[in-house]
Amino acid sequence: MNTSCFPALRSAIQTLPSRLFILVATLCCWGILSPAVNAATFQDLLNGGSLDDGNLRFSDWQLTAVALTNGSPPDFALITVDPLANDPLNPGLRFTANGQLALAGVNTLDLLFSFRVSSLDGGVVIGGETLELTGFGVNNGLGFITTEFTDPAASSLATSLVMVDDQTPFLQLSDTMSFAPQSQVVANVNVFTAGLSSTSTTSLDSFTLRFEQIPEPSAVIIASCAIPFAALPLLRRRTG
Repeated sequence: MNTSCFPALRSAIQTLPSRLFILVATLCCWGILSPAVNAATFQDLLNGGSLDDGNLRFSDWQLTAVALTNGSPPDFALITVDPLANDPLNPGLRFTANGQLALAGVNTLDLLFSFRVSSLDGGVVIGGETLELTGFGVNNGLGFITTEFTDPAASSLATSLVMVDDQTPFLQLSDTMSFAPQSQVVANVNVFTAGLSSTSTTSLDSFTLRFEQIPEPSAVIIASCAIPFAALPLLRRRTG
């Protein structure tokens, strides 16, 4: 390994004002340097768990209602929720049902739950969301997912809908909404699927929720100042 650049890099870091180290730490909070986060089960989250993705924390999970016309309710320990962790400015969650949101015959399943989305620092705010249905199967039935976002005072900010219905037919797999920037929002999610005949099979297999992050003006200045210093080792190697 070529270590010739280390003394120069050490010297450059020592001469930086202390506030620049705080700025670089802010970039870490945005998720650029944050470690991967493991998936959780839906049951774990309902039992008080939380997940982080970049600068956002998903916590305070609450089961509002679950209703099934026939059969046993979903096993929440088999439904997994994991951070998307591939876009720092649009972090989010993937929900994978693992067969727990599937029906056969004339039947309906209605699941409602909520969770809180919070910014981990004051450098960014949440300004929108994208709901996407990424896995499904519908034969003589329908399924939809709706999300309603509110501020901490329960004032409505935005709603979104994805739906598949082979009777109409109607297909909408993605919906994006913007709202007034917030440091914290509450997501209210409704998952519904229904079979309409004795031969129906329906399933909602997976969906994702992403949240658009909007840097505050001061955070943009922070990033523009800190990124050149992060590139110092690369520049030194090119010129060394």
